[in-house]
Amino acid sequence: MHFQRVCIFCIVFLIIVILLWRRKDVVCLRSKCTGWECNRVITDVPFLTKDECYKLIKDADAKFNIPVNDGEAYRWKDTVDGEYEYQIDYTFEEFKNIVGKKADNIFKIPYLLGISKKYKFYLDNEHTNKKIEEKYKDNIIVRRYKPGERTNLDWHIDTEEISNITINVPLSDPKEYKGGGLMVNLDDKRIIPWKRKLGNATIHLFDVLHKVNDVTEGTRYSLIIFMKKKLK
Repeated sequence: MHFQRVCIFCIVFLIIVILLWRRKDVVCLRSKCTGWECNRVITDVPFLTKDECYKLIKDADAKFNIPVNDGEAYRWKDTVDGEYEYQIDYTFEEFKNIVGKKADNIFKIPYLLGISKKYKFYLDNEHTNKKIEEKYKDNIIVRRYKPGERTNLDWHIDTEEISNITINVPLSDPKEYKGGGLMVNLDDKRIIPWKRKLGNATIHLFDVLHKVNDVTEGTRYSLIIFMKKKLK
């Protein structure tokens, strides 16, 4: 009888280990983690306070309230779906003036993905490099999703020319809108909803497939930062 119990325990334990191993690229098994992570994405990393999030929203809304023509500012067509972007672009200096010294943390956060310290992270884009009309500034943007404007963003990966690592921060409390879930597809088999807290960052490699579901009520704001890396 004792032998049978031991055998059953061992079989159950083995099944649990196998199931967890199969999910190791999605679920972080270390108790110290604040969310689930893998070698391509980590989520729920504390970054901005509620007050700092609302300061960014207030600044972005003031700019959204300025009427512009097609092809200008937030009425630029998105490369993903051809719809108006509804995003406000910031330089690093503008961003830092709003959130303070905490802005400097964007150069440290990407290392949480386990990237070697032989690399350093910086803000850059092809537009400023080519010295043509500046459009994306330093690749720090605030996006707005709401009914009647842009409500979603279809499946896509980020552009490697402007981003090796993407930092995505929800600026709105999930209670302030319906829908608008951020989804990730890691291996074409598991489509996972990212449940995130206001101000907590999600960091992922540029080639992680992701989307934003339809916002059906309220307004959803998010901060997106595209980071490049190079050898020190």
